[in-house]
Formats: sequence, C-alpha cells, structure tokens
Amino acid sequence: DIYIDKDHKAGSGVTRTLPGRNVNFRIDSGWENMVLVSPRSRETVIKTIKNKTEDMEFLALETKIIVPSFYTVKRYQIVARIDRKTLGDPQPWWGWQALVLCNDDRVTSNSFYNRDVVSFKTNYKFGGGADYDGDPNVLDLLSPDKSTQYRWLSNYRSHPDARKNRYAVIEHVYTEKAPQKQEFSLPHKDYLKIFAEMAADSSSPGSSKKSGAAAMPPTAPQMDRNGQLIQSSDTSAASVSSFDRRGLSPSEPTRNQNEVQSSAAVNETDMVSAPAGKTSRAVKESRKSEQVDPQMTECRSRMEQILKAAVDYHTKSPQDENITLLDLIYAGYFKENLSCPAGGKYAIYGEETGKLKVRCFNPSGVEHGYVE
Repeated sequence: DIYIDKDHKAGSGVTRTLPGRNVNFRIDSGWENMVLVSPRSRETVIKTIKNKTEDMEFLALETKIIVPSFYTVKRYQIVARIDRKTLGDPQPWWGWQALVLCNDDRVTSNSFYNRDVVSFKTNYKFGGGADYDGDPNVLDLLSPDKSTQYRWLSNYRSHPDARKNRYAVIEHVYTEKAPQKQEFSLPHKDYLKIFAEMAADSSSPGSSKKSGAAAMPPTAPQMDRNGQLIQSSDTSAASVSSFDRRGLSPSEPTRNQNEVQSSAAVNETDMVSAPAGKTSRAVKESRKSEQVDPQMTECRSRMEQILKAAVDYHTKSPQDENITLLDLIYAGYFKENLSCPAGGKYAIYGEETGKLKVRCFNPSGVEHGYVE
C-alpha cells in the first residue's frame, strides 16, 4: 500500500487504511490518494473493490484508490506505473507512506488481499504479532528512523474482545512543509484606512464635482508585484502605474504587441523588395529566423537523444513493450531524467508497432512537439 498526503492539514484526508492492515493515520496526517500494488491484474482488483459491499466506508474510498496498469520487476525493485492524471504531479511537500504486507488471495470482511501476522511463524504466516485481531499486519513501513518505526508499530492493543482492540497509529514521511498563504506586506487596517482617506478626498469640495466633471468612484489602492502599496494621490495615476497580471507595466510592450510589430515590419519589407505575387528569399529567411525558438530547438535535440537511446534499447530488449525514461536511465543511457527546457514532460510511444515516437507534453498536458 502506498498512501499519499497532499496537503498535510489536520482534519483533511482519510485516517483509516484498507481492511486488514490494522493501522490508522494520525488526524493531521490523513491521505488523499493511495496506490494499491498487487500481483493480481488491474481488472481483478477493481472488480473486487466494487464488490466489497459489506464495508460501506471502504466503498466510499473507491475514487481515492489507484490501481496500477503495469508493473516492472528489476532486481530488488518493483516499478508500478499509473496514469499521471489520476494522481497529479507529485509536489515536494507531499507526505508518503508505504506498507509492506504478506500477500493472500482471499478477501474477507477483515482483510483485503493480505495475510495476518500471528504470534509464531507458520508455513504461510509471519510471526511476531498477536493471535487476536488488533495487532498491525504490517511487515515494514517508511519511518524517519528505526526507533520511530518500533514506536509506531508497537503501540497497539490486541484483545479477545474486539471492542477493546486499539490499532497502531502511524504517520506519513515528509521532506518539506506545505506552502502557506502569502500575506500582504501592508497590514489590512492600514490598507482600509488609506482607502477611506482616498474615498473622502474624492468626495471633497475640491474634487472633480467642483469643475462640473462626473465624479469617479474611489479606486482601491494598488499593489505591485512584491505586494507593496503604490503611493499616489490620484487614483487614476495609481491604476496606470500598477502592474497587470503578467507582471508588465502598461508602458512595456507585450509579447503579442512585439509579434504584431515584427509581422508588420516583415510585410512592409516584403512589399518593397519582392515582386508582385512572390516573396524574396531574404524575407523568407528572415521570417524563418524569427520563428526559431531556442527552447524548442533544445527540446527537439533532447527528444532525438531519447529516441536514439529508445531504438537501441528496443533492439536489445524487444520483450519490453512499455519503454520509459526510467528504463533508459537504468540501462545506462542517461545519468538523470531528461526534462523539457520549457517545463514539458517526455513520453515514449509505439513499442508495439516497432515505430518509436518521443512526444513532449506541456504542463497542461497538451503535446507541443515530437520526433519519430
């Protein structure tokens, strides 16, 4: 079981685990998603989840359980692949917990594909636990250190009367704190005070009403990109000097404006230097050079490197029908994961047809380039 806490907030997420694990998470360490790694097929596991109707709380977790679609076993590693859209992009502040269990083909009211840990080992069960239901059926888990793991898993009560059982309480393991809300650099009371003064100024006898012009409604003070107040006695001036959502001053040309100006300049050159109905070679080269994106050029170069390595890997390992960058790294083609300079992600397709293609998807999931 791989449990994931995405926000590290008290009262958020699920604190219980799947049936038969006999551990719970702390109230401030609940999970939003979990990945169920099993030797059974994805279809079998999903069907079993839907059919486990005697546990209504478990049925409510159906949308939070992610079942991998493919596994790769390499020496001492089990790689489980899931659809990124079902989990999202992992963030540095996420908490993780992995429970190692003993596999069992049976699913009962008190277990879900896992075997009990009993007092003394047998041919089919691990020892070191208790013979009554209440002790953790967990062989190993993530913890900051050995003493913490021992403290977590030994703090339970197993009793013949199930009502007196108390499950062990565990936590996720975190490497970073979740980001906090950013506050204004100006206290809100001072902010409202300035706003009230500006409103009073706009309605004073010396305002625009005296000259006969229509009175403008007071405008809230403007903040710059760093959260600092833009000081101005004129509300319209404050609005003009503020930055727009892209962080550009109105006096600075936007990217679209630059593109329009560049396009107009090219069209003008085209009209002067080219015969009617034709475009000069110099103008074509000028347009071509303007359209070159250094990041896209580097992205294409990296995709070509990945494609070359994937072709060689596929030739040597034709039985692998799902090649990933992780496979190429393990095989020694790359020392680290290659990423798009524009923030995109690479994916390899076409292993089953023999015609490999490397595609790059931007952070929104839209393809913006490929090589094959």
